[in-house]
Amino acid sequence: MLAQAAALAAARLLRDHPAGAAALASALAPALSDPSWRRRAAAVDVLAALGASGRPLLERALADRHPLVRGAAGAALAQPSAAALDLPSAQPRMP
Repeated sequence: MLAQAAALAAARLLRDHPAGAAALASALAPALSDPSWRRRAAAVDVLAALGASGRPLLERALADRHPLVRGAAGAALAQPSAAALDLPSAQPRMP
């Protein structure tokens, strides 16, 4: 559940501050080397929410030693747009 919350927060960051996505992806890079496969999988979930900024690290995660991490990375890369989560717009819509 915490990984889902982090992915949602990352998607909102991307929506509201797209320039911060690359910095967040860079900050997550060390998490892909964590001894815990659960932490690596959580990092993959967040990277998937970052779209193009997370793609190079998702490609790296395809070589992870744990099959669930590899599978999550593959699934994220197979999405047309990893950042295409259905989030409310930051700007109110006019009718």
